[in-house]
Amino acid sequence: MAKMGLGKLVGLAIMGFLVMLLWNNIVVSLFGLKMISYLQSLGLLVLARLLTGNFGPRGFGGPGAMMHRKGFMHERWKNMTEEEKNQWKERMK
Repeated sequence: MAKMGLGKLVGLAIMGFLVMLLWNNIVVSLFGLKMISYLQSLGLLVLARLLTGNFGPRGFGGPGAMMHRKGFMHERWKNMTEEEKNQWKERMK
């Protein structure tokens, strides 16, 4: 358990460093924006996660979050009547 947490921290540190490098080498030269610090790059990562709704191990809401639940469609299909199944098939054509 502790190894997994440590691995995530190391991954976050590396991602922050990569974001900083990419920003400072690409965005600054292309758009003339200011360079960012390491902490600002970590802030960009957090902002990106918040805006995409991609928080937690399997995401945090966002479009289609319920569809990612294991067995969602199988469970739903099992509870449909034949008429509902036929209507669904027609919509998917």
